[in-house]
Amino acid sequence: MTYIPKKTINFIDATEASHAGSTSEVIMKSFFIPAGTIKVGDVLRTYFMCKKETILAQMTNRVYLNTSNSLTAAIPLDNYNTNARTHYHEQILIVRPNELLPTFNRTLTNVSSYPHGGNAEILSSLLATGINYNVDNYVLFTSKLDDATELVTNYLAQVKIIKQ
Repeated sequence: MTYIPKKTINFIDATEASHAGSTSEVIMKSFFIPAGTIKVGDVLRTYFMCKKETILAQMTNRVYLNTSNSLTAAIPLDNYNTNARTHYHEQILIVRPNELLPTFNRTLTNVSSYPHGGNAEILSSLLATGINYNVDNYVLFTSKLDDATELVTNYLAQVKIIKQ
């Protein structure tokens, strides 16, 4: 038997992006995915790591797929609410015709540095439908604060496409 390694396409942004002073949902990071990069049978993994300065209120983090770098008509892939100060979130989706099927979704809260420490939670995800892989897409990572006096900083966002 011959081992054939899988090709992985990796998009990563480890620059800090912060948001405060508003309860509007804002794009913290986005990745441009050229048309035809994602194919049926591939595996899509998303990761992000955030920190809030306090635990005054809830924060909602989401991941979307869209044909533009905006939230207008964006297709939700993931949704996580927390009041923890730090968290690391990971999701794995299988690419099927016109949809992304979530297979794994994990969050570690109150994390000092992944993969050490924290509280693990397995969460349900959203089935994303109506997706066209033959056009340019963006993977968008967003945050929404429930209290405008909070400050959230996104330290890491990553998209991996594992080719089949």
